[in-house]
Amino acid sequence: MSQDRYQFRDLFPGVHFGTASDRYAGWVGQIYAPEKDYRIRRSQKTLKGKKYTEEKVPVESVREYFEHYSALELDFTFYAFLANPDDTPTRNAAPLAEYAKWVPPDGRVLLKVPQAICAERVWSVAGGRRAMSTNPDHLDPAKFTDLFYHPACEVLGDRIAAFIFEKGYQRKADCVPADENIADLEAFFAAIPDDERYHIEERTDRLKTPEYFDFLRDRGIGNVFSHWTWLPDLGRQWEQSAGFTSDLSITRLMTPPKTVYEEAYARYFPFDQLKDEFPQMYRDAAQIIREGMTSGHATVTIANNRAGGNANEINLRILAELER
Repeated sequence: MSQDRYQFRDLFPGVHFGTASDRYAGWVGQIYAPEKDYRIRRSQKTLKGKKYTEEKVPVESVREYFEHYSALELDFTFYAFLANPDDTPTRNAAPLAEYAKWVPPDGRVLLKVPQAICAERVWSVAGGRRAMSTNPDHLDPAKFTDLFYHPACEVLGDRIAAFIFEKGYQRKADCVPADENIADLEAFFAAIPDDERYHIEERTDRLKTPEYFDFLRDRGIGNVFSHWTWLPDLGRQWEQSAGFTSDLSITRLMTPPKTVYEEAYARYFPFDQLKDEFPQMYRDAAQIIREGMTSGHATVTIANNRAGGNANEINLRILAELER
């Protein structure tokens, strides 16, 4: 069976592989067996005026996903809270509850914290025009705690392996001073529930100062290594951080260098095959895993289809590097 190639569970102690999302119909024949005959759901997506027909397997297929992987990143939680201020559920509550039905007890789920908490600035519409404006919910501890953290814990409990705070890229003209960024983060994390599962993906390289990494270590917050459009390569990020900042380390492989989301999506859709090879990304990701194995730090490596075309093949390349 071709899907026997894609086995990433229980390979080495403390080493976990996963993907960013899981329901791609293009993965049938890789990690989803064709004979399962999952009901495919189709929907339309438009990017830069071009329409794409996305095909997805049902949520229940996550049972088969976890036969191949030990970790899964759910990124739809980035786009809305789980509860409204009046305690009614948002559009994301039902999908997360559906996942909770099927994720096995030993499944490790990485949840992305809503953009409303992470983003300094957000898009708004005024006078018929879109513009960036200050985000009033940025690092609001009460909204994070009440509208996301507690509802998420109630649904998934200890199957949540990490909460990922993806802090969007800030242009030089809009970027807060590095010391102010640290102060804002210190105040926020001091006001939310203590939890060892917090991880920050800082996408603005100029904010990654030695003092920033000191803050992460002092609080036990994970630094997310991210292969992403405007960040330096993973090897340089490892040098910047001077090692791990928490017991669990996450590496996310998102997009090729200097390639924005829309370009990567258009090139790699429908994500059923690897189209571009990035050997340095594979080597660097494997080296971070080796560092974890040597120092006793658990690692999770998350591959995105947009980092080359097919997340499962990307993870195979990293595994091959790791086994050299």
